[in-house]
Amino acid sequence: MGETFEEIYKQYLWKENIASRLPFRFNDCGRWWGNNPILQSEQEIDLLAINDKESKAIFCECKWTEEQIDTYVLNSLVDKSTIFKYKDKYYILFSRSGFKDNVRKRINDRILLVDFSHMNSQQIKA
Repeated sequence: MGETFEEIYKQYLWKENIASRLPFRFNDCGRWWGNNPILQSEQEIDLLAINDKESKAIFCECKWTEEQIDTYVLNSLVDKSTIFKYKDKYYILFSRSGFKDNVRKRINDRILLVDFSHMNSQQIKA
């Protein structure tokens, strides 16, 4: 179900992008995987939306589990983003089951949360 969930959120990101409800307009979006030279290991980012001209990127993690997302998921995503040299970095966590309070406390203009159960009524606010 994980890949299907990622595809749903990819389409959701494109919809929000067209409606200009993200921190910036991106021109490319998809899954990224490659080598992390710092950790010398393979890394995966569920969704990466970029605008190369403006040196901006949105790093996304999608979790289709019955558990609420904890801060380790956000911290891991931020760590993965360090291998990229984009000037402005934003983070979106997508969750089937919501978010723990410790994650909600970290919401700001760079960290956004999207709960699957509220997706149809919820709009990302930049």
